[in-house]
Amino acid sequence: MLHVGDVHGHVHSYLSGSRSPLSVLRGFAERRRFETGGRALFLDAGDDLEKGSLAEIRSRGEATLHLVDRLGLDARTLGNHDFAWGLDSVLRQTHDKPYAVLASNLRGEGLSARRSAVFQVGCARIGVFGLVTNPYDETDDRIDAPYLGAVSQEHDPADADRYVGVATRLVRELREEQAVDAVIALDHLGLARDRVLVDAVPGLDLVISAHDHVAIAGTLPGRHGALVSSGSWLGARSDARVGETTLEIDVDKKAARVLSSVNLRLEELGDRDEGLQAEVDRVVSCFAPDAEKPIVDVDAAFGPLQVDVWAPLLDAAVRARFPEADAIFYEAWTWGGIVRGDLPRGPIGAQALADFAFSERQKAGGPGFTAFEQLEISGTAMRDLCAATLREAPGRRMHRVCPSEIVESARYRLAIERRPLHAPHLALLAVPKTWPAPPADESAAVEVMDLLIDYAKARGAACKALERDAPAPCR
Repeated sequence: MLHVGDVHGHVHSYLSGSRSPLSVLRGFAERRRFETGGRALFLDAGDDLEKGSLAEIRSRGEATLHLVDRLGLDARTLGNHDFAWGLDSVLRQTHDKPYAVLASNLRGEGLSARRSAVFQVGCARIGVFGLVTNPYDETDDRIDAPYLGAVSQEHDPADADRYVGVATRLVRELREEQAVDAVIALDHLGLARDRVLVDAVPGLDLVISAHDHVAIAGTLPGRHGALVSSGSWLGARSDARVGETTLEIDVDKKAARVLSSVNLRLEELGDRDEGLQAEVDRVVSCFAPDAEKPIVDVDAAFGPLQVDVWAPLLDAAVRARFPEADAIFYEAWTWGGIVRGDLPRGPIGAQALADFAFSERQKAGGPGFTAFEQLEISGTAMRDLCAATLREAPGRRMHRVCPSEIVESARYRLAIERRPLHAPHLALLAVPKTWPAPPADESAAVEVMDLLIDYAKARGAACKALERDAPAPCR
């Protein structure tokens, strides 16, 4: 079995030799199918969408889905970020696909995802199901609510682990009704929940896990089965991996065991499917033709840890977009916040800034939780915000820029990140009663990557470096 997960829209040709990881992946899968005489399955554990390539973002997922449909998959499970672009996108993802689309515990009108799929591989019948985690809210926390208000989860309220009862029923259906010889869970739940399954569900031979972005060396054995994970494609080019797991199946005993499992770096594979590579190049040039074109120069490399560099940069970008803002408020975290990547020294394009400050649209279908809103607030609310004690911890500090003078009878404009706006208790030790309510319509929120890209273009046009007033080539 070849398996991937948490691809997160990384479709552009960023591997050496101008290769897309998708073309390398398809080339490798086709080679393995030939070498095994067709005794192979090619599986995707979800979160193909959001973040990653500008083509993914500008096309609202359509570029990625078009290319994933041409990978040659056997099955794909939906992940929570596959709901990012709205209900119509989700419904299209489950209709008329050349592979089985799984969401075993989800129900919704028009959702055509399957509960399970059975594959004949050689003389063995293999059953596959796929469980999907909860949705997330504007604070990046799991919630018990339907996805997009329309797609709900099936689980037993008395089941403390939420998914054990569903998985047990699915295994029983596959073994008793479909007479399969082995059962695989292609899950988007995360390691903690999947480890519960391999210990608690009899007849479950293997869990291919995604969601936590953790690559497992070999397998994690459980009481009944084993767990594998190939990690995420977020990060450096070396982080894009494909898992290769060999399963031995005894069709007489209807039992299976893992013989080996490794995670292979796509950068180190020599494969490339030329047809898919050509399609990647065409699609990317259609949706993001200037993604790699230099728009500004970086004077010295920096990343999330250099808050003293990127916070003033972000302040300037926010003020350029919201020139009437009297105050700015956001999380200057060094992990898990606004800034997630590194910017190299020298010329950079829009894609580099999208990697530096990517967005996660939560709740699904809305803006990113790190996007900025501009609100009008009272002078009293501004006074209380600027006087409040910030809630801070190592690596998780707050950034606040306030007016030099505040008149309580005046009105002010505040540019604020969505997560602290929706969850001020995460930002302040005591939340003032005057804390502003989020707007009912948040469609005007601006993603950080867009703030930075627009600001970078202006800096490049002015012949200045991105992060400091140093002369730079005109862009």
